[in-house]
Amino acid sequence: MLVLAICLSPLAVVLVALARQRRLRLSQSKAPFDELRRRPAGEAIRVKLAELDEKISEHLMWLVLPPALVAMSVFYVPPSTWVPLVPLVVLSLVWTAIVGFKMLRIIRERGDYRLGFDGERFVGEELNRLVAKRFEVYHDVPFDRFNIDHVLVGPPGVFSVETKTRRKPIGEAGNKEYRVEFDGACLRWPAGKDTSSLDQAARNAQTPA
Repeated sequence: MLVLAICLSPLAVVLVALARQRRLRLSQSKAPFDELRRRPAGEAIRVKLAELDEKISEHLMWLVLPPALVAMSVFYVPPSTWVPLVPLVVLSLVWTAIVGFKMLRIIRERGDYRLGFDGERFVGEELNRLVAKRFEVYHDVPFDRFNIDHVLVGPPGVFSVETKTRRKPIGEAGNKEYRVEFDGACLRWPAGKDTSSLDQAARNAQTPA
């Protein structure tokens, strides 16, 4: 057991050191430029996705490493001495459940952000076609505590476009359960009505330049 711990401890030390070194580097320096002058569609969500990917990688390391050490200990230790390892096995199961639950929550959050990112990119591609109509198209325009997904500046005026993406439900053949309707007061999705998106779009339209 002691020999196994001595052999595997350098691996654990290296993995922890790499994670700490990366966080330290990010806290002490940054890229020599801030942002592109004209941001691509969904840029803020892309940054969030990158952050979540880092969290997933870090959680994956902690999800695998401790149980692997315990499993290897059980494999190398004679059966006659397994009794002292029972608390380690129980602790490993609890650890795996906690870290696995956190990782599952992050993966679900990433899936939602990914859906929003794809939606903004798709809408952005469609809006870019308005350049041929003498429009200036800006995506992911940042403000103090929020951003506007798309801003159009053209001969008719200035327009803000808010993108909302939802998963398409799988229904019976022929049923258009993905259709959304606007009745003048709210958006009616198959799962229910929505007024908060309209309120957000109205607030965006009133944002001073």
